[in-house]
Amino acid sequence: MKRLLLLMLWTAICVASSAVTSRSVFTQRPDDPDAVYFNPTKGDVTSALQQAINALKKRDNYGIVYLAPGEYRISGTIYVPPSIRLIGYGKERPVVILSKNSPGFDQSYPDDEGDAKYMFWFISNTADEEVEPAEATSGTFFQGFENINVKVENGNPQAVVFRTHYAQHSFIEHVEMQIGNGKAGIFEAGNEIEDVVFCGGDYGIYTRKTSPGWQVTILNTLFEGQRKACIRTMEAGMTLVRVTMRHSPIGLEIWPGYTDVAFMEDCTLENLSEAGVMQSGVLTPTNQFNALNVTCRRVPCFLKFREGDQRKVENKSAIYCVDSLSLGLTFDSMESDGNHALRYNLRPLTQMPTPPRNDIPTLPDMSQWTNIMDLGAVGDDKTDNTEVFLKAIEEHDVIYLPQGIYRVSKPIKFKPNTVMIGMDPVSTRIKLAAHSPAFSGFGEPVPLIETPMGGRCILSGIGLDAMGFNYRAVTCKWMAGEESYMNDVHFSGWATVKGPQRFPGFTQEMSNSMMRPRIMDRGVEESWDNQHWNLWVTRQGGGVFKNIWINNTYGSCGLFVENTSTPGRIYEMSVEHHLRSEVRFSNASKWRIYALQLEEETREGNDVVPMELTGCNDLRFFNFFVFRVISIVRPLPYAVRIWNSSDIHFYNFHNFTQMRFTINNSVYDPNKRIAVRPWEFARLTITGKEAQRPERPCEDNVECLQSGFEYAEGIVHDNNGNVFFSEERLRKVYMWNAATKKLSLLLDLPWQPLSLATDTENRLLVMVKYYPQPKPRPSNASGSGAGGAWSTLPKPDQLPDHKGTTYSWWGNFGFEPMVYCVDTSNPNATIQTLPLSKELPVAGKVEKIYYATHRWRDLHDFDSVCIYRPKEYFVAPDGCTVIPRQYDLLRSSSLQSVVPGSTIYQVDEFAHRVKRFKVDAQGFLSEPELFAERGEHGVTTDRNGNVYIAEGNILVYNSKGDYQRTIHTPEGPNSLTCSGDYLYFTTRNSFCRVKIAN
Repeated sequence: MKRLLLLMLWTAICVASSAVTSRSVFTQRPDDPDAVYFNPTKGDVTSALQQAINALKKRDNYGIVYLAPGEYRISGTIYVPPSIRLIGYGKERPVVILSKNSPGFDQSYPDDEGDAKYMFWFISNTADEEVEPAEATSGTFFQGFENINVKVENGNPQAVVFRTHYAQHSFIEHVEMQIGNGKAGIFEAGNEIEDVVFCGGDYGIYTRKTSPGWQVTILNTLFEGQRKACIRTMEAGMTLVRVTMRHSPIGLEIWPGYTDVAFMEDCTLENLSEAGVMQSGVLTPTNQFNALNVTCRRVPCFLKFREGDQRKVENKSAIYCVDSLSLGLTFDSMESDGNHALRYNLRPLTQMPTPPRNDIPTLPDMSQWTNIMDLGAVGDDKTDNTEVFLKAIEEHDVIYLPQGIYRVSKPIKFKPNTVMIGMDPVSTRIKLAAHSPAFSGFGEPVPLIETPMGGRCILSGIGLDAMGFNYRAVTCKWMAGEESYMNDVHFSGWATVKGPQRFPGFTQEMSNSMMRPRIMDRGVEESWDNQHWNLWVTRQGGGVFKNIWINNTYGSCGLFVENTSTPGRIYEMSVEHHLRSEVRFSNASKWRIYALQLEEETREGNDVVPMELTGCNDLRFFNFFVFRVISIVRPLPYAVRIWNSSDIHFYNFHNFTQMRFTINNSVYDPNKRIAVRPWEFARLTITGKEAQRPERPCEDNVECLQSGFEYAEGIVHDNNGNVFFSEERLRKVYMWNAATKKLSLLLDLPWQPLSLATDTENRLLVMVKYYPQPKPRPSNASGSGAGGAWSTLPKPDQLPDHKGTTYSWWGNFGFEPMVYCVDTSNPNATIQTLPLSKELPVAGKVEKIYYATHRWRDLHDFDSVCIYRPKEYFVAPDGCTVIPRQYDLLRSSSLQSVVPGSTIYQVDEFAHRVKRFKVDAQGFLSEPELFAERGEHGVTTDRNGNVYIAEGNILVYNSKGDYQRTIHTPEGPNSLTCSGDYLYFTTRNSFCRVKIAN
C-alpha cells in the first residue's frame, strides 16, 4: 500500500510539474499536399495508424504523418520505418494512450534485448504483414516523433514507449511521457532528444550502445519519479545539457560492469536518494565522465562507485554545486604522460540558483508562417524556383516549405530576420542542378544559402543539395550572429536516401536503384572534392547548430569555421565522407561543441584529416567521437591536428574503429612535434605553452632501427634472436638478422600476412588472410564471374567466437585464416602450408601454443572467448607448435606464444585493459584476472617476468601488476617481443628496440 501511495504521489507531482513544459510547438495544421493527415476516432487506432504509415512508406518511401489534436488509443506496437516522421499539431498536443491492460504489455520477453513490449518501435525496414520488422541500424535515418504526448495506463508493466536504435537525423522532441507503472520511456536511445518529460517508469531511459556507436544528446529534458534510475546507460555516449533529474534513487546509472563516455553540464539533480551518478568501478580509459555546473539539492552523494570501489564524491550541504568533476585518463597538457584521475570541485549553496539559460531559439508562431507554395513555388525537382524564393525573402520574414524538392539556380540570400522552416530534411530540399552556370567553373565561392552578418536567421528542417559539378558552390555560408539557429539540416551529396524525387515519370522502381545517385561510378568519382566547403561559418558568424548531418563528398570540407569570435554552440553534429578534411576551425574562439562525430569511409576517407585547428583559442569539445569504418586498410597519422592554438579543451575523447588500423595520434601539433597518442581519454588541455620537441626524439635509449613502413606489425623472434615483422596490405615480411644486425625483405608473396610465429625448429609461421580462389562458372551459366569459392574449410563466420565482435559485421567476410611456414634460410623454396587438425598433438607433446595478442570483443565476451577451447588447430612441422583456429586471428596484429603450465597476458582492446590467464597442461587458458587497466594492442614479457604494454608509449609493470615506468617511444607502438637483452617493437611506421637488461 505504501508503494502504491508513493507511486500515486509521484504521478501527481509529474503531472503538476510538467504541465508548463507541454506547450504545443505547432499550433496550426501545416498545409502539405504530400503529407498524410491522421485524425482521432473512437476506439482503437493501432491498425489504422499503422496502415497510414505503411501507405506513405509504400507511396513515397519517406514523409510525414501529421496527427491532429485529440486522443488516440492503441493496444499494440506501432512500427515506424526509416524516413517517416510522426508530428502532432494543434493548440494542445495530441495524446497517444496505451489502453489499460493492453495485450502483451504485462508479460516478460526474455528473448528481447529490452525485455519489453514497445508502443512505438523505429525499425530499419517496412512494417508490411509479409515482412518481419527489423531493428533500426546505423543505416536507419530521418525518423522522428515530435509534439505528441504519450500516456501508459495501468496494467502495462512491461510497456516501453519508444525503441529508438536509429542513427542521424532522428529524434524524439517536444513529448511528455506519462509512463506510470510501465517499464520505461525509451529503450535503445539514439541521436537526439529535446524538450521531453519522462514521468514514472522503472527508468526514463535504459540503453546500450547506439547503432552507429555514436553519442546521444539530451537537451532541456525532465526525468521525474523513476523507480530505479532516471537513465541507465552502457556505452551510449550520454551528452546531457540542461537536464533535470529528480525524485528517483539514481540520476545517471552506468550499467553494472560496463563503461560510458558521459558528460553533464548545467544540469539539476533533486531528491536522488542513492546517488546523482552511479559509476562502475572500472578505471580503463574507456570509462570517461565529466560534469560542469551541476546543481544538487537533497542529493547526499553526487558520484558513487560499484564493484568494490569505495570512493565517493559527496557534500553534506542540502544544496551544493558541482562546479567541475572529471573521471578518467587525464592530460594536463600535451606534454603530459597522462594519468587516471578523479578530480572535482564542489561548493555549498544557500539557495537554488537561477536555472541555466536555454540557448535553443523557438520557432515563430505559426500565424506568422507564409507557405512558399502559396507564392508559386513548385517542389517537383524540375521547376526553377529562384525568383519565388528571392521575392518571398524580400516580402516575408517567416517562410514555410512543404515537402518537395525545390530547384534554384542562383544564391538564396537571407535578410537579417529571415526564418525558413521545413519539417523533414530528406523530403524537403533546396537543390541545384548539376552544371548550374552561377556555381560552375573556376572562381570565388558562391553560396547556395547565405545569411547576413549579425542576423537572427533560422534555418530548420530542410535539406541542402549543391549536387556534383558545381565547382564554385558553398552549400551554406553562415554569417548570422549569436542568436541565430540552424536545426535538423542535412547537407546531402553522397548517400541520399532513396525515394521518388517528385517529378513526373519517376517511379519507385527507379528509386530502388538510386541509393547512391552518383555522377560517375568508379573508385573516386570525378565530382568529389571539387566544391568549396559545405557549411562555411565566417565573418563573425555564430549561433546554435543542432542535429546537423554533413555527408557531402563533393565539398572539400564539411564544417569550416573561421574568423569569428562570436559565440557558437554545436549540439549533435555528424560530419563524414570527405576526402581531405571533415572539420576545420581557423582563427576561431568562444565555441562550444557538444557531441561532434566524425566518420571516415573506405573509398573517400583514406587520406582525410578528421579535424584541424589553426590559430584558435577558447574552444571546448565535449564528447568528441572519431570513427573509422571496418573496411579501412591503413592507419591515419592523427585525428586532430593543431597549429598555433591555445586554451583548447577536450572533455571526453573517443577515437575508435573495429579495424585495427586506427589513428596513430589522437592529437598532434606538427610545429612542436608533440602528440597525445592514447585513443581514449577523459580530459586534455592544450595550453599553447608546450615546448617544442626535437625532430626525431629517441628517449629512454630507444633505437629506431628502420622506418618508412606503412603499418609495421606482427613482430616475433626465433631461438637465434632473429626478429620478424610484416606489412599486411603490402604483403611483405621482413627479417632482422641478429648476427649481422641488418634488416632485409624476406617474403613478398600473394597472401596478406596478419601475424607471425616461429616453431621450435626456427621455421617462420605466417598467418595470412586468404581469399579463396573462385571456382570456374559452370558452362551452362550466363554472365561473367565465378561459381563459388575453391575452399574446403569451414567459413570463419561459422567459428564460435565470431559473434561477439562487430568486426565480423558489415561485409567483413569472404576470407579465411590460413598458415604457411618457411625455412628462413631459403624461404621461397620451402613454402609449406600447415594442416588443420581436429585434435591437439598427444598429451605432453605441445611445447608452444600461440594465441591472438589482442581481441576486439565489443559485445563483451572477452573472458569467455579467451578460455574457450578451440576445436581445430594449425600444427607446425615440428609437431609440437600449434595455433588454435579462432576468428580473432583475422584481426590481431600479433601472436603471443606460451608454454603449457605458464601464464599469458591478453589485451582486451575494446575495454583497454590487460588480463592474465593461467595456461593448463594442454595449453588452454583459464582463470582470467585483471592485471592492468591500460592496453591497446601489444603486450609481452621478459625473462624476469616484467610485463610491457603498448598504449601510446610502452608501460612497464612488474609481475605483481605494479606500474614501474614508461618507455617513451618515437611513435605509438603496436606489437612487442622480448629477445635477449632487448625489447623489440614495431610502431605504425618504424621498427625499434630498447635495451631492458639490468
